[in-house]
Amino acid sequence: MMSTLSILQEAVDQHVSVEATHLSVAAESVDTLCNQVLSDMSAVYRQCASLDMAAQDANQCYVFLTRIIDKLWGKPHLLQVSGALHDLLCKFEHRYGHYIKSCSTLPLYQQQVLHDEVARRLPDLIDKLHKKSIPHIYLDELDYAMKSLFHPGKIPELHYSHRTYLPRFLGALEAMADDERSKPWTDRFITLLVNLNFNYMGFYNRWESKQNEQFDAANLQGTVHEGLIRLESELKQYGNANQLAYHLDHKPLLEHMWDYLQMQKKRVKHADGNEMQRLYPFIPLRLNGHQSKLFFHAFCAADLFPITRKEDSAKAVATNIRTESGTALTFQSLNRYDRDKLAPHAPFVIRKLKEMTLFLEDDFK
Repeated sequence: MMSTLSILQEAVDQHVSVEATHLSVAAESVDTLCNQVLSDMSAVYRQCASLDMAAQDANQCYVFLTRIIDKLWGKPHLLQVSGALHDLLCKFEHRYGHYIKSCSTLPLYQQQVLHDEVARRLPDLIDKLHKKSIPHIYLDELDYAMKSLFHPGKIPELHYSHRTYLPRFLGALEAMADDERSKPWTDRFITLLVNLNFNYMGFYNRWESKQNEQFDAANLQGTVHEGLIRLESELKQYGNANQLAYHLDHKPLLEHMWDYLQMQKKRVKHADGNEMQRLYPFIPLRLNGHQSKLFFHAFCAADLFPITRKEDSAKAVATNIRTESGTALTFQSLNRYDRDKLAPHAPFVIRKLKEMTLFLEDDFK
């Protein structure tokens, strides 16, 4: 097969090198070679021992064909030759298209076909969606994304998968644009873009900005937690069974949104923690340091801490208590059991524990 492709390439190169006014190379030879390529590929396919080998051969042939066809781009005097190669590629894709890698580069003539289709359909589509009160910042990003695909050197590049993705994407948006019912179209627009994995970062950034505005307002109203619940509920309703994407190398749009939600949850949790620390920075005790230690060791003896090691319990407790004089005990000091120094304070602690016991016994007879 590769030998036939090499001969085909040489024949095309010969046609390209001949001036339009002195064309003497027969185009029929190209037709014959195109038919031979399909015949050779069929023979190779039958001999493949596995699907992986078939996919490898099909992709190799596709890339070679694409490079040959691109040699004819912009040469109108070779329409007969380019027509034969376009027909060859069409037949090849029909037979082996499911093996072609999604990230493969499209030949230039197919890129132009897609460009013309988007240019024809997109303006009217955006105008109709604008009349449904969908925010213009979303529609602007839709326009930027489509134009970016056809801008040389910009990422993402136009890939083989876009031949399927773009018509399906535009068709879904046109169906929405032509729907005359009264619906929450902005919400439906976002849902559609998530489900079709329109993972263009410009659109995600505008969505994130809108969410930030809503959370800022919720923060002033004290309804941030309700906002988190609302957003999580919305994201759970989205789905992304579509294997295609606007940008194959980026993670799905829905995954970006879940990341945003997790980030907001962490921020709220951190803010709540700071607020609690401001309101209740520690537990003030009407105890001196020795009395505090005795209560701590009594709690440990009664197995009231979930942490097994006393030292670890001391680390957790020491940061959260202050003595009557405002002293913060170190965990080393709290963990140390010096019986001689603690003995003078034991009667006070025993008396307080008895008062607690008496209170509970009297109240829960």
